[in-house]
Amino acid sequence: MSTPLRRNPSFFYQLVALRGSVVPAVLPYIIGFAALTAALVTASGMGVAVPQTSFAPFAIFGVALSLFLGFRNFAAYERWWEARKIWGSVIGQVRSIDRDTTLFLVAAVDRQAVQAHIHRFIDEIAAIGRLPLPPHRPALGASAAHLHECARRQQLSEFGLRAFSDRLHQLEHAKAGLQRLQNTPLPFVYSLLVKRTCTLFCLLLPFATIDIAGWFAPVIVAVSAYVFFGLARVTEVLEFPLEPGMNALDIDGFVIACKQPFDGLDESDAPPQTGVAA
Repeated sequence: MSTPLRRNPSFFYQLVALRGSVVPAVLPYIIGFAALTAALVTASGMGVAVPQTSFAPFAIFGVALSLFLGFRNFAAYERWWEARKIWGSVIGQVRSIDRDTTLFLVAAVDRQAVQAHIHRFIDEIAAIGRLPLPPHRPALGASAAHLHECARRQQLSEFGLRAFSDRLHQLEHAKAGLQRLQNTPLPFVYSLLVKRTCTLFCLLLPFATIDIAGWFAPVIVAVSAYVFFGLARVTEVLEFPLEPGMNALDIDGFVIACKQPFDGLDESDAPPQTGVAA
């Protein structure tokens, strides 16, 4: 499983690094459009009549393309940031539940049972975007059933039951939010428009640069292909922040932070699943 990049390396390393970069993904586009431009320059030098146009229209074209890419990049980054905030709220709620078990549950076996169910819940949401999940995994439902049983046995006060209920409610909302981010990508029409516009721009750009740049035209086209197709690729990476990748969220780190309150909990202590609806 890929480990997300955590810190900024040196300036020189950032210039040449491929790990975490979009270069491997967009390299075919860069080479292809640069080769096309070089072929056109060669043909022009051999006396073949190559159509040429002014560079001015491409400046306007490039601004429009930048706006398209900027809008999609902003939407994708919002998804990445939302997933980060949801996981942050999960960490806070899990730590609060661990504290509430100490405050409201007298029996150690009851505290251990609730903590074990929350432990399972953390594993459930950590698998979103990584593994196919069964349609029904009632970790929170089992926790709620056990708390209800504690209240029936008068081992949990009404105030404590309400506090736990609020915590479980927030965790259920967090799970639904992560599932929504994973299952509802950005509209395909945006990706289609960006890819087609980038392709048209890089296909037509050589005809505007051959006359003014000569053999430097392939470099200009290659840089343009890297910038536009690279930004398009960045949005695709950020669109699904829960899936493994160098630029994805550090889900493993979030899981470790969530499970810190349960460091003393052994998996063998987990009670059997209770057959209730989540």
